Amino acid sequence: MKIKVLHVEFNQRLYGGGTQVCYLLNALNADAFESVLVCSEKSDISRINFTHCDTHKIEFNGNLDVFASKRIIDVIEKTAPDIIHIHSRHGADWWGGIAASYSHIPAILTRRLEEAENLLGKLKYRYFDAVVSISEEVYRNTEKGLNEETLHKLIYPGVATNESKLCADGEMRKWLARAHNVPSEHKLIASFAQLIGRKGQADIILAFEKVISEHDNVSCLLFGEGNQLESYASLIKKCNLQDRIKLCGFTSDVTDLLAVIDIIVHPSHSEGLGATLMQAAACKKPVIAYDVGGVAELVEHNKTGLLVDMADINGLADAIIRLLDDETKASSLGNRAYEKVKDKFSVQRMKSEYEKLYREVYQGHQEHAEQN
Repeated sequence: MKIKVLHVEFNQRLYGGGTQVCYLLNALNADAFESVLVCSEKSDISRINFTHCDTHKIEFNGNLDVFASKRIIDVIEKTAPDIIHIHSRHGADWWGGIAASYSHIPAILTRRLEEAENLLGKLKYRYFDAVVSISEEVYRNTEKGLNEETLHKLIYPGVATNESKLCADGEMRKWLARAHNVPSEHKLIASFAQLIGRKGQADIILAFEKVISEHDNVSCLLFGEGNQLESYASLIKKCNLQDRIKLCGFTSDVTDLLAVIDIIVHPSHSEGLGATLMQAAACKKPVIAYDVGGVAELVEHNKTGLLVDMADINGLADAIIRLLDDETKASSLGNRAYEKVKDKFSVQRMKSEYEKLYREVYQGHQEHAEQN
């Protein structure tokens, strides 16, 4: 018999977590698992046509939308899942957990943030039979808030290593030059992340003053959207870097763009692991990141990338300059990173571990029901 899994994903944009859900839904063995997706009717993921997944689009108005539980319960009653898998925060963890508990269906929560939960946040774990952490750092901090009965697993995210279209004809590079007014001869530095404080784009802006003092042929593209957009625009103007740093908005074409980017910079101040870093590695691109959270589990300093102490603006600038000066080093870091993600962060490995967990949770629930 198939195990039916109801996946709950409420992120509006396909950032790291949402992309992971897509990988998983496409990879799960359709002969053994039936997938149902609950998502916001206005989200990016709601527009994807999955081959083996029944998608239910519901109204969702953010963390405080207390009626979200009722809408999830309505889908549960229509689809009768065996397991509920909550993939996101932003209310999905609370309202999805409550809906699962009300419906007496075993639930799994995937946790991506490195920070330990506060006392209130820890209360939601009572709704879950199992919690998945995406890195060792996330695992250590999550473990502190769990009850002994809660199953806790470390499952690394996956990334496809065959998605990048290498754009040999240079069309993507030409498009970038036209779209963002970037000189065609410039080296390109890029960041792909939400424009929020903890992602650290302000540090890139401040570091770029030193970078351009050493290299006159380099531009920086900041892809993403968020509440710091106006603040970053003001900072770029204050530093007189309007011709060198471009705010490019959100993009879902990360792998295509990575093909023509020279260096990825990801100075996040808090990171469970870093989906952007995995995507860059899958495209053999050199990465520079702050040594925070679970980043070092992917980026080994001087082997698969460069690590910089958090908020070290001068160190961040020096790392960028180092890779601009040494293209051989940059290429070597990218190639080694590719080998690491291919072995440790494959989609196939991730899906196999989730399938094993689904079976374990389902069997445990069946045994508990028989005993009672």
